[in-house]
Amino acid sequence: MELDIKNRKHILKQLAAEQRKLEKFLKRGILGHSNGLEVFARVCDDRLSLSPRLLEHGKRVRTIAYRLAEASEQKKGKRREMDSELFEVVARIGSRLDVGMMMVLPELAQHSAEMGQEEVWMLRRSHVEAGVGLLNLYMGFMKEREYRIARYMMEGHHVAYDGIGTKNAPSYPEQVNGLVVLDNIRKTRTGIVSSNIMPDIIHIVRLADVFSAIALRNPDVSKGKQAFGKLTGIDKVDAALAVLVAVAGIDVDPKMVKFLMVYGYDVSQMQSDIIIGNLCYRGQDMLREETDISYAEGVVSRNEDFRDILKQRKGILSELLDTAVIEFGKRK
Repeated sequence: MELDIKNRKHILKQLAAEQRKLEKFLKRGILGHSNGLEVFARVCDDRLSLSPRLLEHGKRVRTIAYRLAEASEQKKGKRREMDSELFEVVARIGSRLDVGMMMVLPELAQHSAEMGQEEVWMLRRSHVEAGVGLLNLYMGFMKEREYRIARYMMEGHHVAYDGIGTKNAPSYPEQVNGLVVLDNIRKTRTGIVSSNIMPDIIHIVRLADVFSAIALRNPDVSKGKQAFGKLTGIDKVDAALAVLVAVAGIDVDPKMVKFLMVYGYDVSQMQSDIIIGNLCYRGQDMLREETDISYAEGVVSRNEDFRDILKQRKGILSELLDTAVIEFGKRK
């Protein structure tokens, strides 16, 4: 409790400092009525520049989410209907979802393996709240729809599909019953009625966040054990897919995991259905007590059908994890 209070005070202090910065922007004429999203992105980058790891993770999330969203829409044959405003927000906000990590107490932000469940939960909750608090300061200088999409993405990128999550990745906010419910309330919270891609983009952002986090975490040598990839003979891309398969239906939308498999591997929709159906729910109870890594390593990555799929990986999936900066301009 004492740590929680100390952390909240620290975040409020950070927000107060940001409020003073915003007032300076106004006096200097830097901040106008409709460029709030651009200024907010620069403010986030100033903070995230202090953490190369978060910067790398953010760029991967943005790239994966943006490219998968494009591929999803092209597959549906709706290229002329692609939502340029929504894609612009994904490009601006997708790499900055974790800016709140730079506003919590340093001892929490380190996120060490020794942290207890309560501390992990506190970090997850507080960095989302801090990021939304920072976004809210710039709300009046954004288009209403831009703000609502950005807030929706920032609030929802740690919501597990089933509303519970796994031992090392608990769902937040806890009062939201997963992305299934987020879909149901998307119209009232975002004001988006005409955009039929809105549900998909949120699921994709969640998948991108998990995929990038696992790829960055692996190899992870702890307690004297070999890294997951080295132990099972697969690289970080395939190891990340194994974790996504393991938590499909728990942490991420199984439909999006299937789409990633078809997009990144030369497999059919039927093959992806079989893999997800056979592997994603089998260890569900175990995942409540053990980590997603242990299940992915012990069950998914050793499955013969899954190993066969790994042999058919396309180059595009490796490119998605390239950390090179990608410039995203406004879509016409």
